[in-house]
Amino acid sequence: MNKVLLAPVMALATIALAALTLLGCNVSTANVSNPQTCDQLDGNVCPGDEGTFDPSTPVFYVSADLNNAPSGTKIDITWRYLGGELGGAQDIDTVTLTSEEDSNTLQSSLEKGTSTWPRGDYEVVLKIQTDNAEPVHKTFSVK
Repeated sequence: MNKVLLAPVMALATIALAALTLLGCNVSTANVSNPQTCDQLDGNVCPGDEGTFDPSTPVFYVSADLNNAPSGTKIDITWRYLGGELGGAQDIDTVTLTSEEDSNTLQSSLEKGTSTWPRGDYEVVLKIQTDNAEPVHKTFSVK
C-alpha cells in the first residue's frame, strides 16, 4: 500500500478505536472454549464430558477453558431447562463468576432442588461480559 493511502486508513482506524472507547464499548479477545458437563469434578474440572444424566443426579457441573482473560473478567453462566416433561423452556439460575489471576478454567454447579430432576433437555450458557463475546452453549439431557 502506498504512503498516500496508508495515512488516511490509519487515521480512520484511530478515529474508530477512539469512538468505541468513548461509547463505552468493551471489546476483548477473551473467550470460553471446551465446555464439558459432568456429575463429579476432578479437582476443579470435569474429567470428561457427559451428555446424559439420571434424574437422581445430585449436582450438575460445567467446566470450561477461559482463554486470554485478564484477572477480573466477568462471566455469566445461565442454566436452562429447554423442555420435556415440565413443558417449555425456562431459566433455572444465572451466576456471575469473576476470573482470578493465573486461572485459565472456570466451573459452576447446579444442585437439585427437588427429589429428582425433570426429564428433558437442558442447556448451560457461558458468556463473557464484553460487547464482542459470543455465548457458548452446552446442552445435555436427563433421561
